[in-house]
Amino acid sequence: MKIGFGLALIAATALTGCTTTMRSSPVEVTRFHLGAPLETGTLAVEPMQRGAVGRYGTYGSGDVRRDMGSDRGSDRGGAGSSGVREPIDSGLEFRNYANAVQDEALRHGFTPAAPGAASQYIAVVGFNQQLREGAPRSSGLQIGLGGATGGGGYRGGGGVGLGGGVSFPIGRPKYRTIALTDMQVQIRRRSDQTIIWEGRAQTSADGAARDAQPDAVARKLAAALFQGFPGDSGRTITVK
Repeated sequence: MKIGFGLALIAATALTGCTTTMRSSPVEVTRFHLGAPLETGTLAVEPMQRGAVGRYGTYGSGDVRRDMGSDRGSDRGGAGSSGVREPIDSGLEFRNYANAVQDEALRHGFTPAAPGAASQYIAVVGFNQQLREGAPRSSGLQIGLGGATGGGGYRGGGGVGLGGGVSFPIGRPKYRTIALTDMQVQIRRRSDQTIIWEGRAQTSADGAARDAQPDAVARKLAAALFQGFPGDSGRTITVK
């Protein structure tokens, strides 16, 4: 899937900002729904399918994770010749996002279905993470060149001091990696597949930071997405 304008803006801020201190950014959130108060009931979480269409376009045009802009999953393809849509990812990484969404949904009025029973609602979850190269890190090793001149009188005289210097790093620069993460959630009524609520959350973080790891970023995005659930429909907010 293509990176959205909001995520691109977050990325630009991360890449051009103070990269020596940047660890993670706020979350940009947008929700749409049929109106508050929103109906609730039993809920199950499923992965979003390739080709799923929502307010944010067609999901699954790219891989779940892209490394430095390269699409490692391009050979996996989308829907096959049989016309069956395939999940983007239903494995371990997906479970981080699924668990985070389920936990938030249960806090806002939904309940788990009884074992073996079909839920009344389905929370369909999709996610995407891209890794981008940011500004170089400081090596910590520098050479400094400086000099000064001065003068003064022996008895009550005056003096003027002039000084200056320049320093430069040693070695090749090490570039920082910025992780851009996007999560989409649709809550559908199982009986007729009507989307009663849909939301998207986006953020960025230093690739080496805890907030960039799947479990941490999933919970951060889910918490922001469900803040004030169902939220103001059509409004984009920033959650710090």
